Amino acid sequence: MVCEPAYVKVTVPAWIHGHYVGLRQILDLVGSNTWAWRLEDFHGMSRSGSALDVLDLEERLTRGASVDFNWQQLLRFADQVHQMIDGRLVARTPPGNAEDILVIEALDSSLWTVAARQNVEPAVAAVQRIAGLSVRTTPQSERPSPGV
Repeated sequence: MVCEPAYVKVTVPAWIHGHYVGLRQILDLVGSNTWAWRLEDFHGMSRSGSALDVLDLEERLTRGASVDFNWQQLLRFADQVHQMIDGRLVARTPPGNAEDILVIEALDSSLWTVAARQNVEPAVAAVQRIAGLSVRTTPQSERPSPGV
């Protein structure tokens, strides 16, 4: 019997107090690493003036291609993305490890879901940092009055 690895998973809103949490912000919370990254799905918008051809990228991924990045390449890609509407980004430990250790998914511009292999401490720590996005202090204007 083969047991599937256990994952720690968090889902956080992509919009917090009217501000969009973008791919770069999610990656900043993941933190620098030496993992091999693969973009498996992407629907989104590029930043104005960027060289990212979103339509070409979406077509390549639809045909079954994947796009591989190291950490620095991934950050450069994320800097060109204005909004990731839907997508899936997977990290694996190099070289050539076939096991997903961290999976980042954008869902309909409204949610980020991030899952980490439970036995990979840096990936679990990333999920914990990302989980902090949903634990924001409520703005003063939204707090109930004392005694209510």
